[in-house]
Amino acid sequence: LGQHPKHVTKFGASDYAVSEGEGDFTEQGVAGLDSEGNLYILDWISGQTESDVWVDELLDMTKKHNPVLWGAEVGQIKKAIAPWLKKRCRQRKIYIDLEPMSHVGDKTANARSFQAMAKLGFVYIPSCEWGDDLIRQLVKFPGGAFDDKVDVCGLMGRLIDRVWDATQPEKPKENTPHDYKFKDEAE
Repeated sequence: LGQHPKHVTKFGASDYAVSEGEGDFTEQGVAGLDSEGNLYILDWISGQTESDVWVDELLDMTKKHNPVLWGAEVGQIKKAIAPWLKKRCRQRKIYIDLEPMSHVGDKTANARSFQAMAKLGFVYIPSCEWGDDLIRQLVKFPGGAFDDKVDVCGLMGRLIDRVWDATQPEKPKENTPHDYKFKDEAE
């Protein structure tokens, strides 16, 4: 992937983990959707860090990309970090439209929308270290040791319908017939 189109609607998603240095990874990504329905993965952060670190990483990505929406799974983690996230947003004067999302089934079902887009050739991932890591995990799913990146992609795929309207170009105004009368026309 070279450059993504200039006009994309940016949005993001996160899959949070709570243990530093062990267990699952916190994954956070930003994508851009163009008016043709192509999805460009633009930025990604991954790590086994404490919540104070990934909250600030989330706000850094929000400041950098100005996404229209950010998806995150509902649950104990959201309940546990919501007060801290709100406080850091106020302190840093960064607004984020956080969309809490529930599971729609198992991990495979949650990833279906993203998987379908990728299979049809509508997903673009850059060739870089984090892009290569993302592709490796997507290809190994559902058999890989980790699937946290897949969870973020699943959230992104499920957010598409909420982001789609913001990507549509304005429709050209129709020419309306004018009610002109010429001097030589009879009334």
